[in-house]
Amino acid sequence: TDKISEMSDKFLGTKLKMKAFKDPNKPKRARSAYFYFCDDERGSVITKHRNAAKKKQKKGGDGKINMGDVAKEVAEIWKKVTDDEKKKYLDLAETDKERYVAAMSAFNEKNGY
Repeated sequence: TDKISEMSDKFLGTKLKMKAFKDPNKPKRARSAYFYFCDDERGSVITKHRNAAKKKQKKGGDGKINMGDVAKEVAEIWKKVTDDEKKKYLDLAETDKERYVAAMSAFNEKNGY
């Protein structure tokens, strides 16, 4: 990389930034409880927004839903969820974290990290 930056600086007059190598076999990170919750809630929120968009389309709107608004509404619902209701998602996240730790230790062992 030193030679590349030296040559690019010499010939192009600018320094190239090399992107770090990302191993495609590396395990995906563990998902959080919030993302498990989003998977469950997003469908119903999208349906609600889709119905509202259809009503607006009949009145001359474009009939499209805004995914940013959907994400904001799911976040608001998450804030109102009680700890007892969150327990289901926290347990799923903990299980996925255990999977990730085991997969990473196997990955590191295999690759000599």
